[in-house]
Amino acid sequence: MDKRPFTDHSILLPIGISVFSIAGILIVFLAVLLDQLQVGVPADPTATPFTYLLIAPETPISDPEFETAPRQAFSTEEPAGSTPLETPQERFTAFPTEASSQTNPPVNNTLSGATNTPAASTDVLNVTDRYDDTDSRLEYDGDWVSQANVGNAYQKTLFVSNTLGNDLILEFVGQQIVIGYLGAPGLGSIAISIDDEEFLLNQSVGKEWVSPQFENTEHFVIIIHESGDSVNLDYINILSSD
Repeated sequence: MDKRPFTDHSILLPIGISVFSIAGILIVFLAVLLDQLQVGVPADPTATPFTYLLIAPETPISDPEFETAPRQAFSTEEPAGSTPLETPQERFTAFPTEASSQTNPPVNNTLSGATNTPAASTDVLNVTDRYDDTDSRLEYDGDWVSQANVGNAYQKTLFVSNTLGNDLILEFVGQQIVIGYLGAPGLGSIAISIDDEEFLLNQSVGKEWVSPQFENTEHFVIIIHESGDSVNLDYINILSSD
């Protein structure tokens, strides 16, 4: 006789199905409740748009904010207190010709050892008299040599001194004197005395020397071969406001 406890499977099967059904209903109910709770929570909008970034080797990624940002303008104005750069100017002018006159020529940069006295005036000056190197009003003293057919010289003539101490004397009425010469490397210097003013001109460079402005009266000039093997004189211009 079988003594195992009696089990009625026909009763247990419906009970199991009922338990699983109730559990399923509870799960579905909880899922619906959670979904309603999520829908009810408001989401704050964000100013940053959602973008997809493609990461690839050696491929630049553009930034929309950088591309749309306005370019900064660069100011060309100079800062306060700054000193503007000076534009270089031509130091020497071309030799004058018979058909042209020169007014207010630039000062030669070969002045040295000069007694610089403020100019008596700053009038607009014009050429009122001109001396070629052969002019009889120039009093040469010493071994000056006159040269002709000199290509770059005014009137193609030039007076040359090859001895120290050679000099010339000139008297003029006006406010300024311009001494023309043919500058070249190796040339010496001339001393220029105008009344009580003393100047030294190095002829290794340049073409003209321009004195300061003086009073419009008579002036006494001495030009002396001061140093070097050779110096020369091409022309002399007298300037005045009259």
